[in-house]
Amino acid sequence: MLSKRRIGMQVVLMLLLSMAFGRAWADFTLPYGDQGNELDVKVVGSEHQRGPLFLWFTNQYGRTTGAEAIAHALARRGATVWMVDLLDSLLLQRSNEVVRGL
Repeated sequence: MLSKRRIGMQVVLMLLLSMAFGRAWADFTLPYGDQGNELDVKVVGSEHQRGPLFLWFTNQYGRTTGAEAIAHALARRGATVWMVDLLDSLLLQRSNEVVRGL
């Protein structure tokens, strides 16, 4: 049987891990609809830049290193990129059919 102290340590560890990884890449959430739904948005670049704002919706493969590299290249040239993974935010399966249905 586990001691109370050990159980307490496990609970604290789980809380810390959930805070660290719960919204691992959401810089802010954008509410939509009237049912309390939210989209997780990752911001690449500075919000104080005066360049263009790109709204980037990831494909069925999610975040990829190529897409991240392009977003960072745009940010270096003065743009701000808001990256949204609709499938992840809407808790949808990653497939071509689901993406086509959006």
